[in-house]
Amino acid sequence: MKFSALLASLAIGTTLARPLQEVEATNESGKNSQLLEARGYASVETAQVSQDTYNKLLKYSRLTAISYCVGHITEVLKPFKCISYCSFFPHTELIKSYRDEFNDLSLTSYLAVDHDSKEIYTVLRGSHSVEDWMVDFTVRQESIDNMVWGKNATASQSCQKCKVHKGFLTAYTLTYEKMHNDIEATIAEYPEYSLTITGHSLGAAVALLLGVSMKVNGHNPLVVTYGQPLVGNQEFANWVDTLFFGQTEPNALIDSPERKLYRVTHRGDVVTNVPSWGDYTHASGEVFLDTPVIMPKTSQVKFCQGQNNKKCSDGNLISQKLVMANHAHYFVSQANCLAL
Repeated sequence: MKFSALLASLAIGTTLARPLQEVEATNESGKNSQLLEARGYASVETAQVSQDTYNKLLKYSRLTAISYCVGHITEVLKPFKCISYCSFFPHTELIKSYRDEFNDLSLTSYLAVDHDSKEIYTVLRGSHSVEDWMVDFTVRQESIDNMVWGKNATASQSCQKCKVHKGFLTAYTLTYEKMHNDIEATIAEYPEYSLTITGHSLGAAVALLLGVSMKVNGHNPLVVTYGQPLVGNQEFANWVDTLFFGQTEPNALIDSPERKLYRVTHRGDVVTNVPSWGDYTHASGEVFLDTPVIMPKTSQVKFCQGQNNKKCSDGNLISQKLVMANHAHYFVSQANCLAL
């Protein structure tokens, strides 16, 4: 499967070097220590997830896998049919699917409504095309002052020092412009339904940005990302913590149905640690699949405290035994549709 393979391959060298830099930082003051501090609030605390949370994350991983069926050869058909995991959602209705066209940096995605769980699904596909890779490698940061917000955004909910990956911001902007009217119309049609935004890889990065956008526009989305790369700077990470957890340095070990942000990572997935060569920091909310296999046991899935955690994906990647396929393995294979 092509998505993010190039991104992961080229990132390995810089990412694997990071544990060596961290060893140096324990013995030296100055620049190395400052670089470590820029990585955000650190912890080594973890806690096992409940079976309910495990089932929730498995469910949304199937939805992200379905997004790879939206392409120019395979498709998700109405009411909700595909060659992937659509049969797990028998009372789900496809509202619309969105394909990236040639030289179009918006993301392939789909919008659906689940009448069983009373949810609106906004699902974003990961890197799959040359255009997607162009977005992945546009690593310069840009102020979110240039971010397209909805009409209800307020200045009090802004973050003046927040910067995010320019490529992800471009993908978000173009994707938002395609989808936001349909999302708002679906919310208006089903006001009693909750909103869930999920994505894998590049789609995970854009899902986080879309979740932030919907949050500051008065909605309360559940955001679940899989294999998400680093998206923004320390100020952005802290702002995300405040938006979704109510404070900076939150307790991210609480297993509650009210929780609205899950960043799912997998042992050996290098993509969750890139870009590793700039001022990038993850927000809190990590859930780590602490096993190299595709389908973890409940005991192998754990909440991780902090914006980075050495007992989770931020640990020594050499000791985690890098498995390139693990970027495509989040409870289920994200590659089984093989859309083009």
